Amino acid sequence: MKIEILTWEDKHECETCGCSWARGGQVKVDDEIIIFEEPIAHCFNGRDFDSSDLLIMALNKLGHTVSIDYKEVDL
Repeated sequence: MKIEILTWEDKHECETCGCSWARGGQVKVDDEIIIFEEPIAHCFNGRDFDSSDLLIMALNKLGHTVSIDYKEVDL
């Protein structure tokens, strides 16, 4: 099984709030896209996913349970 993660960023500038950045990306398993999370940089309610978030989502989707410091993670 081959897992590939491709990431990209979004940037938003606001005269009141300043700049914000968000990360997102896609995860492919054996050349099939199984996760696609668009980054949305915004003053409020942005969407930000780093590469570890994307990997955890992919593992969960493939039926694996992921825990960090004994806490189950489900994104």
